[in-house]
Amino acid sequence: MKLPEPDNFVSAEHIPEDVLDQSYEALYRNIGHWVRQSEEITNVPCPNVFEESVDIVINESDGIME
Repeated sequence: MKLPEPDNFVSAEHIPEDVLDQSYEALYRNIGHWVRQSEEITNVPCPNVFEESVDIVINESDGIME
């Protein structure tokens, strides 16, 4: 038994072009939304190392940070 060619297996010819356009626009809006969400999550300001180190106190006797 011969399987159909992939081009014949999946076809979007029966879907009107404006429906496909709307579908792609919605897909790209959704992708854009998730890209913005991930940028907001990962856009964390980096603390200044020198300002942060002022708060660290090292006990000279045992070398443990407090």
